[in-house]
Amino acid sequence: MRFALIHLTGVLAFSILHVIGFVLLRKLGYGLMDAGRYEFGDAFIYELRKDLVTYGLLAGAFLLTAYLRRRRDEPVRPVSFDIRDGARIIRVPLADILAASSAGNYVEFRLADGRRPLMRATLAAVEAELSRFGFVRVHRSWLVNTDRVTGLRPDGSGDWTVELGAVEAPLSRRFPAALEQLRG
Repeated sequence: MRFALIHLTGVLAFSILHVIGFVLLRKLGYGLMDAGRYEFGDAFIYELRKDLVTYGLLAGAFLLTAYLRRRRDEPVRPVSFDIRDGARIIRVPLADILAASSAGNYVEFRLADGRRPLMRATLAAVEAELSRFGFVRVHRSWLVNTDRVTGLRPDGSGDWTVELGAVEAPLSRRFPAALEQLRG
């Protein structure tokens, strides 16, 4: 209701200013051209109807532009991630990746079905790819899928354990932002 009142006030103000403006311009133009006297009469309702249409089109264009801009800025969430395991590529749904951990020059993925494929990459590179899709670094050697966290357990001395079903990952006290994100 408030939204409608704001726009009704807006369209009335727009129309009044528009009508006053063009009446003044026409009176000035008629006077300069010596074309007689301009009479506006009772045409305000007719002009208001046209201004309602114009205002509606402008408001619609503004709302559509804002909607499209918001939609464009939203990251497109892929449904899968390709784990390059040597010469083989394993396409895994993002929801099936529980966690990833550093294993020397490799990253070991912990999948929901129990598989643990390796990919020759750094954990930082994998984090750069997956962080915008809900994966967060919880330890210098662990990355977890926030959508798959089932619990958090304090370990003492400020460290925590992140529970991801059958998989557990350490959460270091050196990553307080990750703890806050997982707590929600």
